Order: sequence, then structure tokens, then C-alpha cells
Amino acid sequence: MNAVFRCSALLFSLSLLSACSTLHTPTEQSAETDNAAMSPAGSALWQSGIQFVVLQPKPSDTPANQQPQAFSADQVRAILDSLRVSKDGEDDSRPVFTSTALAALSPALAKGLAKAGPDQDIAFAVTTRAQSNQHQMLLIDVREPLLTTGLVFYREGRLNLIFGKMHTTFEAHYLNTGQPPPTPAGQRSRRIQNGWQITGEAGLTYPRPDRHDWVSMPVSSATPATPATPATPATPAHPASNHSGQTPEPGTTFDRRYQDIAQRLRVVDKLHAKGLITDQEYRDKRRQILKGL
Repeated sequence: MNAVFRCSALLFSLSLLSACSTLHTPTEQSAETDNAAMSPAGSALWQSGIQFVVLQPKPSDTPANQQPQAFSADQVRAILDSLRVSKDGEDDSRPVFTSTALAALSPALAKGLAKAGPDQDIAFAVTTRAQSNQHQMLLIDVREPLLTTGLVFYREGRLNLIFGKMHTTFEAHYLNTGQPPPTPAGQRSRRIQNGWQITGEAGLTYPRPDRHDWVSMPVSSATPATPATPATPATPAHPASNHSGQTPEPGTTFDRRYQDIAQRLRVVDKLHAKGLITDQEYRDKRRQILKGL
């Protein structure tokens, strides 16, 4: 009986990993042509087997997100690649995502951040591979697939990731039920799964100190996906003081003031990202600069 179960598990692994081994750059078409029976709730941006990236409504009782935001896939990949997970009882940590998972997930999340509105989150599920199975029954390298899920949103100059499942096996669930595994995204209200914590590079913080499944990181180069300034700048009726405390000379355009403020915000973001100013100083400086609008 155990042999039958193990054969079934291996065959299921092969079918899932065939999708993982052909991960591609997300397209609109991929969300429509992949297995519809496994489609998650929400507006799908990418899907491959049980893997997906979707837009979904955020909880109504939480602050609005600052989205849409334009990020490059490389920016998102650098952030995801810096994350590591350590499990309770283990001395070492490991990357949260494999390079194969990053290649598919990064452009899809960047696309989601560019499309999401203030009342939407970006949910995802992606598979990775564990170590080689020590009880191989086939003359090939079969590695057990693992599932990682999470939630992404951008607010107050920081990219937030809340993980749900982390490197979780799911073959037993399939063998017992015959159904795909559940893919719960992270939640603001509670932690989905215990037994591990996320770590990363300088600048990573935990919005809730008692929850290491929720991390937040400053991203200084994010810009609104839809520009707020008009195509043809207009001269303000009542010129405001610039950052030097002086009133701009007649003829100074709104576009010039916008560029000045934007540059000052970028400088403050970089100082904060490098840990040269505290979180409180960062918020105070941004508030002071934005008063000049």
C-alpha cells in the first residue's frame, strides 16, 4: 500500500513540476489558458497550474494602499531575492524563492503593482523544489514540490509582503483528497502558519513586532504608474515658497516645483534606505517637504 501511495505522489509531483520547469514571463493570455479549475478568486494576472498572481480586494477596515506604482521586474526581483526564511529549531536559513520562481513571480508582481488600485492587494502562490527524495523509485531526480503563498501591497513608501504558507509540502493533501492544495495568502489580521520567520537585508522591518511573517521594506525609486501632473504645466496663481524659504521668481512653473520636490523626496528615501535617518525622521522630513506642494 505504501508503494502505491509513493508512486501516486511521485506521479503527481511530476505533473506539477512540469509546469514549474516551464515557468515563463507572465502574459495576459497565460491567465486565460492555464487550468481554470485551479483559478484563485480575484483578477488573475498570471497562472500556471496551482501558481498564480491575482488582484483581490483588500479588507475594508484597513488603510488605503498607495497604488498603482511603477516598479521594474528587476526591482521586485532584487527585493524578493534578498528574503530568507529560518525555521524553528534550525540554525541556518535559506532563500524564500528559487531563481526559477523569481523569474516567473517578479514580472507578475511588478505588473500587479502597476495595475492595482488603492483598495486592492496582490496575492500570489508559487512552487519551489525541496531536496532530492532519498527514497527514489524512478531513475530520475524527483524532488518534492513546496508551496509558498503571500500578499503584496505598497503603502507609505514601503513594499509590504505578508506570507501565508512557507515551503509547505502538499502531496499528502492531494493523496488524501484528490484535490489541489489550499493556497491562502497572508492576512493582516492573523498569521496563517507558524514555525518560521522571514529575515532580510538592512531596511527590513516588521510592521507588527510579534509577527515575522509580515515584512516591510523601503523602495525609494517607485513612482506613480499614472502621473499626477498635467501634460502642460501651469504656473500657479499664488507661488509657494521653495525649500530655501524664498518665494519663486515670476515665471517659475509648477513643473519646476514638482521636479524640485520630487528630487528632495528621492534624497530622503535614499537616506532612509541606507539607515542614515530613523523612521520618525523619515516621516517628518517627507511631511515637511510635501507641505511645499
